[in-house]
Amino acid sequence: MHPHYTTSDSSSHPRTIRILRRAGAIIGEAAVAGITIALLLELALRLFPALIPLPLLVNFEKHLRGEIAARVHLPLEANALDVGRDDGGLRLLSYKPNATVARPVDGADERFGAVASVTLDEFGFCNPPGAAGRIDIVAIGDSFTWCTRVAPEDTWTALASERSGYRIYSLGLGGTEPYGYLQILKRLGLDMSPRAVIMNIYEGNDFQGALEYRQYLTQREREQGGGLERPLGACMALPTTLCRIYRTLKEGWLGRSSYVFNAAANALREAVARAREAERPSRRFAVVTAQGEVEFNAAQASDWDGAEKLRAGEADLSVFDDALEEFVILSRRHGFLPIVTYAPAAFSAYRKRIHFEDPAVEELANWFSEAQRAYFRAKAGELGYAFIDYTPSLRQAAAGDALLYFPVNLHLTRAGHQAVAGALQDFLVQQNILPPQQQR
Repeated sequence: MHPHYTTSDSSSHPRTIRILRRAGAIIGEAAVAGITIALLLELALRLFPALIPLPLLVNFEKHLRGEIAARVHLPLEANALDVGRDDGGLRLLSYKPNATVARPVDGADERFGAVASVTLDEFGFCNPPGAAGRIDIVAIGDSFTWCTRVAPEDTWTALASERSGYRIYSLGLGGTEPYGYLQILKRLGLDMSPRAVIMNIYEGNDFQGALEYRQYLTQREREQGGGLERPLGACMALPTTLCRIYRTLKEGWLGRSSYVFNAAANALREAVARAREAERPSRRFAVVTAQGEVEFNAAQASDWDGAEKLRAGEADLSVFDDALEEFVILSRRHGFLPIVTYAPAAFSAYRKRIHFEDPAVEELANWFSEAQRAYFRAKAGELGYAFIDYTPSLRQAAAGDALLYFPVNLHLTRAGHQAVAGALQDFLVQQNILPPQQQR
């Protein structure tokens, strides 16, 4: 017999139970407090959905996102038109006729004339009233061919129409890439029987967009179910495992039901992305103007993510090849002149008047610009499309007093659109790109 063992066990057992009970009570209280806070936040967000930051809302579960967007008067997928694709790409939506599109404007951009809302034309595209009808030239592209922060009458398509005498109609749509441009052309533009079609390539992210298009098709083939909703987009800055967890949770019951869960999950995703971004070189830069220096890209927009992949040999500019070849094939089949234009990013237009926080990023940006411009110029000789590089014209205009790009949004200001319109007018009229007998 060893009675001291019994005594020792009898004294420690109640103590262990007390500790466990205390820990359980603390955990229970914390859980109740957490649930209470979550419920209160859920109630607050449901009562005041405008409190949800737009960068978080855009990645909410799609049904909740639509519900909230309707309440705060943001553009809705339900009010959009499905363009339809024949290439298996991501779903492509355009605006409904006469839609009014409103988005918040940063104060720094407002200072340089940015507008918060625009009203689209009778086909849901960014053109002044009465632009449809007799069309000479159709323009396809992304947000650099749209009225991003400017009025429809202040876009380069509208201004060039006024100056050149050619009727130019914009089928630009933000968030698309060159393969999407062709889908819009085939679905809508060819019926206008244009004499010429301009495919406007944006230096900043069209390469990245083309890469994502290819990655989407590859991933869609691997995932037999297909129908992926932005499989890359929101997850681009996350490791693969975290991306899978994020998507699984967002598509589950919590993701379909809770404002708080969506806000918290996307805030965490943003935090992870920012933490990873913080490890990368700064992409901020300052532009020297007559009024002094203007800080650009405070939000660290990743316009040249593709540049890093290209430089590292992880991607190739040939990702554009199929789009350019199809563009030329369509031109021959439908009798229009194919024109590819190249819109430089702000860092290229202001190359001689710019200071990057990180010199290595400046060197990469300049290299990326030169590589793309050389590629599209070489392809013009190979495939036979007309090529207009707006970079020299915008660099010349950069010497003026007016800012050509918004410092936060990074899109063209009215002055930037005027510079592009002037370059296009010179090309069309002075070089007689469309013979007089073809004008209507």
